[in-house]
Amino acid sequence: MQRKFAVLSACAALWAAPAFASVSSPNDIWFSWDAARVMALAGELGDTAEKIDDTPGAPPSVGITTPSGLKYIVEPTACDGSNCAGFELTAAFDANATTDQMNQFNLLRSFTKAYVDSGSTFLTRYEINDYGIPKGNIAADMTNFEAVAADFEEFLSTGKIGDGK
Repeated sequence: MQRKFAVLSACAALWAAPAFASVSSPNDIWFSWDAARVMALAGELGDTAEKIDDTPGAPPSVGITTPSGLKYIVEPTACDGSNCAGFELTAAFDANATTDQMNQFNLLRSFTKAYVDSGSTFLTRYEINDYGIPKGNIAADMTNFEAVAADFEEFLSTGKIGDGK
């Protein structure tokens, strides 16, 4: 029993270690969508970002490019004017994937949703922001989305993920 507790304690220490670059003011609560803050956060994470004003009257989305070349969009959702209670991360992939492949990936990585629509392949992550999210959590979610997107690219080309699944 003591050995089991020691192993669980060691695992908990590993899980508690941040897997992303530290960001300034990680405990600041973001209560609504703000493209400028998302762009600044992307910069802190080492990504580049640009504002995308493509829907008249709606808050702008943010296009993000990682150092590895992954491109994705952070789009405000559930908006009442400029006050948005959520946002969605979306990456598109040039792949001819099947619904069965998407279902298999979705079982392997529950943090995101993979799907095919009109012949295009997407990976998404939805964030609910009704009562605020700490900036550090948003940073972790963006970093984790980027890691899962890399797994998804590998899965699309090989049918497997780095952990052998």
